[in-house]
Amino acid sequence: MIDKKTMNEDSVEEYDGIAEDIFGPIYPIIVGQITDKCNITTGICLDIGCCGGHLGVAMAQATNLQVILMDRLENALKIADARIIQKGLQKRMCTLLGDVHQIPLPGNSIRLVISRGSVPFWQDRPRAFQEIYRVLAPGGAAYIGGGFGSMEQKERIAQLMKEKDPSWGKDKKYPPENRNKRLAEEMREAGIGIYEAINNESGNWMCFRKPIIN
Repeated sequence: MIDKKTMNEDSVEEYDGIAEDIFGPIYPIIVGQITDKCNITTGICLDIGCCGGHLGVAMAQATNLQVILMDRLENALKIADARIIQKGLQKRMCTLLGDVHQIPLPGNSIRLVISRGSVPFWQDRPRAFQEIYRVLAPGGAAYIGGGFGSMEQKERIAQLMKEKDPSWGKDKKYPPENRNKRLAEEMREAGIGIYEAINNESGNWMCFRKPIIN
């Protein structure tokens, strides 16, 4: 079973298979929650740490956004490219090799930044949040964190994953309330003082906007 802390080029295919076969139903649910909260359905969306592109694909299917799938692993982007073609979304989606700590995009260029499950990989989260804020366009929003969309989906996935690996989900070193507290501290360190911490059945997320300056 994959350890998120050590996922690399060799483990991407296994991770993508789990995301497709077990996690698949959660992505449209999460997309609905993102669009309800952020109210952004046009412009450019950046999915950070996209792996095989499941969340970004679901976002493109549900909105009119142009979606960029970014990951630091080339094998992940090969899988994502194939998924874009499979879904017929080549006109509105592309992939980008890049790291959240130095996003290879100009400032003020992205209306919506999303990421599910990539935060544990970030080595310097304050720097990562600063980069996300930099690329956000004025009025743009970020929705970053992790979760399963609903308690029903969380319980379903837990059952299936424990069948694969009985130790799955037993790491309680950082319970949800502590994770959000740590993320809030790191965002304040990044200079982002206004944000919303979401901690409910949908998961644990941080949502913030870049203000429009008149």
